[in-house]
Amino acid sequence: MRDSQSLLEQLMAFCSETITVDDVHGLLGTAASGRIIELISHLSRRDAAQAIECLHELWKTGSEPEQVAQQLMGVYRDTLAVAVGGGQEIMEFTQRDEFPQVQKLAEAMGQYTCLAALEILQELFRKLRFSVQIRVLIEMTVIRIATLEELDEIQNWLNVLQSSQDRKSVV
Repeated sequence: MRDSQSLLEQLMAFCSETITVDDVHGLLGTAASGRIIELISHLSRRDAAQAIECLHELWKTGSEPEQVAQQLMGVYRDTLAVAVGGGQEIMEFTQRDEFPQVQKLAEAMGQYTCLAALEILQELFRKLRFSVQIRVLIEMTVIRIATLEELDEIQNWLNVLQSSQDRKSVV
């Protein structure tokens, strides 16, 4: 509660009469969830160059690299939750009105790719504790995610192969 009050006082001191969402993002070093969705959209299309460009735009506008990485993990979490059949009520890191975009990402990536991206991000957080090259590590992570194979498609093919082998063993 005290932290919230302190943040509100800081916002009131540095903002005009009306405090906006952008003001809050600026103070916290975060980005709007829509910008993170945009970043993940580039990653889902395997467009590493656009993803890196999007990262740099976020950083140029005041978003802190570690905060962006945390938000990236949160939006991937929401995407995974939707990919396994969750509705908009299960989303914790994105706005309710962004559900159609998250659902589109979930369909494009699938649960296995989301899981792999989350594991890569988890590894990033382990490395961040021991490095001063935060931006480089985040860029490397984004490129790794952008170059993930379509894991759900691979899983589908494995299921087909497994079912054909199961039929052969029955015969």
